[in-house]
Amino acid sequence: VSLNGLEVLCLMVDRMGEQFKPHVTTVLPAVIDRLGDSKDQVREMAQQLLLKLMMPASTPQYVFDRLGPAFHHKLWLVKEGVLVTLQRTINRYGARCLLLSKLVPDICKLLDDPSPQVRESSVNTLVEIYRHVGEKMRRDLQSLSHQRLNQLDTKFEELKTSGNMLPTADIGESL
Repeated sequence: VSLNGLEVLCLMVDRMGEQFKPHVTTVLPAVIDRLGDSKDQVREMAQQLLLKLMMPASTPQYVFDRLGPAFHHKLWLVKEGVLVTLQRTINRYGARCLLLSKLVPDICKLLDDPSPQVRESSVNTLVEIYRHVGEKMRRDLQSLSHQRLNQLDTKFEELKTSGNMLPTADIGESL
């Protein structure tokens, strides 16, 4: 039932485009809950719907401004789902479509989540953001513990040496 409902909503967004924007805030709480569904297909469809709600129905920033509660949800699957959705968003629409500095504190809090899957996803999300923006992101990480910062620095250096940084990333010296 959930899967069919999400599919119908995806079709409605495709059909209505920008005219669906007034309904985004109405459907988001249910979509956030579906990120925590026990079935992989339902979680995947919820992520697809979130991406469709960003374009053409609204903008990525508009949707993420309303996804704040998902970063603090009680279910680890929801937190992991919103992190994966963020990664997909910046890969699809670019890092400039979002005010990432507003999201980084929530991602950093998830580095200490009880769930290992959420912790791993938060590290992967920060690395993905770094791949897009580069050294500018380090300013937003100053509040992290020394141990966490070292862990991320190692990942960032691995990424830089692998040659997988995007042209949009500032790969100058650390701030």
